[in-house]
Amino acid sequence: LVIVFSRGIFYYLLLHINMPRSIALVYYCSKDWKEEYGGTLVDVETDKRYVPEFNSLVLFKVPKQHLVEPVTQSQFPRLSIFGWFLEFEKELTEEEMEALQESGY
Repeated sequence: LVIVFSRGIFYYLLLHINMPRSIALVYYCSKDWKEEYGGTLVDVETDKRYVPEFNSLVLFKVPKQHLVEPVTQSQFPRLSIFGWFLEFEKELTEEEMEALQESGY
């Protein structure tokens, strides 16, 4: 997935559809990003902060409560690519299979 955060956009992860994900990844694509621009990824469980740094990758085990702070400037969008590594070692329930098909994975 590719996501662009513009000024004032706030993303908070409460729940994702129930899929067999094991690792989430975020690849940052914005050059010269500064912490004061906002858009920082925050691990809610540990308060660790990941300021977007061009050409860097953040990986974390899921599920994990996290949020992305609002982008506070309008000159540059915060560009990133994110996705998940999926585990299919267990048999999916009917609901999980439907959610997976609906998501386009």
